[in-house]
Amino acid sequence: MRLAQKIDWKWIDAELVDRFSDKGRPATETRFMVGLLILKHMFALSDEGVCERRVYDPYFQYFTGEEFFQHAFPHERSGLTHWRSQIGDKLELLLQESLRVANDSGALKRDDLTRTTVDTTVQPKNVPIPPTPS
Repeated sequence: MRLAQKIDWKWIDAELVDRFSDKGRPATETRFMVGLLILKHMFALSDEGVCERRVYDPYFQYFTGEEFFQHAFPHERSGLTHWRSQIGDKLELLLQESLRVANDSGALKRDDLTRTTVDTTVQPKNVPIPPTPS
């Protein structure tokens, strides 16, 4: 609940407004979709998994903008895929806002950004791995 209050939902909405038309079917609320995407990555869930969990988890519902508990998923589950393709390269906004919130809340410090960790567990076969200094 505290994280939901720290995110600048209006800024994200304003940044994405040009990706949607005022003609045709109304777009799903930005907070709902962005909230689902954030929760999906925070808890390592699939699209289906995050939609399913939102039905029974009041914290997920609050995070995605509900004021009262809902007993059913309010949109089509495929909407997450369609919405993600609609915003395209603007997904980087989520990373930008995540870093801002982490920095403002003290969860991220400048020193945390000075080192890069590379996962090298997947290597092609038969490639010699150089020894590491001890």
